[in-house]
Amino acid sequence: MESHSKSLLFLCCWLGLLSVSTSAPRQVLYKLDSSWPLNTDVFTGKVFSVDIDDKTGEIYVSQRGVDYHPVVVFSEDGELKRVFTFDTSIVSMIHGLRVFHNVSSGQTSVWVTDVGNATYGHTVKKISTDGKLELVLGTAGIAGSSLSPLQFGNVADLAFSEKGEMYVVDGDGGVNNRLLKLSQVQAFDADTGKFIGKWTSCFSVGQPYSVRMSKDKTHFIVALLQQSKILLVATPPSAGPIGDCKVLGSIDLPENTGPHLVGVSKSTGAFYVAELNTQTCQKFVPIGLHRINID
Repeated sequence: MESHSKSLLFLCCWLGLLSVSTSAPRQVLYKLDSSWPLNTDVFTGKVFSVDIDDKTGEIYVSQRGVDYHPVVVFSEDGELKRVFTFDTSIVSMIHGLRVFHNVSSGQTSVWVTDVGNATYGHTVKKISTDGKLELVLGTAGIAGSSLSPLQFGNVADLAFSEKGEMYVVDGDGGVNNRLLKLSQVQAFDADTGKFIGKWTSCFSVGQPYSVRMSKDKTHFIVALLQQSKILLVATPPSAGPIGDCKVLGSIDLPENTGPHLVGVSKSTGAFYVAELNTQTCQKFVPIGLHRINID
């Protein structure tokens, strides 16, 4: 299942697949934790992304705006732990954010994508957990498609495989529309680069904007930005064709919420949604497989 699941995650983000199946009863899998975070006053701009450090349980949330803290760090209970200082030389216009723990070195880093057009933009940046810049990928301040030297254009998001390979989605209205696998070759399958397949019957209500796998690997958590909706989509079989898409359930957010990027806790199974228009981050906790009827 692992190779299908990881590859399909990238396909959903990359291809913007369509349509929805309603042939089976949907399930209530999560509920909103309305007490999280304890203090929302720290959110002063559009909230773009969220990810979890599963070693410490800390939740990293990014927001955008002049003189705003670009990254805010919370505990699992919603307590504010620390903030990153606004500094355009570190991040000029943040978009994606992912936390990566290097097993070999024991080091945990925060990786962000910078879509700014100024001197330091069009880059992917490695930042320490206390906000210090450690590494820059790409040619700062220059949008482009070159692989040598490496260039990005409106680089949107990134993810890591269990092997530590970095996948970068390069293209959010910029000069590129591509998925790069950094450290080996451009690929869809995590091991071979083979195209596995696609779903054409899963998102009629809107295009997927962010896709993450649940803790138990039974389903994908899909954010539909324009429709202010979260879809829960079953993962494909462990072998053979990926089959038809099956929607297990959905969460309707208030109108014009703007769910953007999603993060999933590997320890608790909770997922977090960065919301552009409400300028906040919400937490949903798993409650089991309780069936409800589809209207």
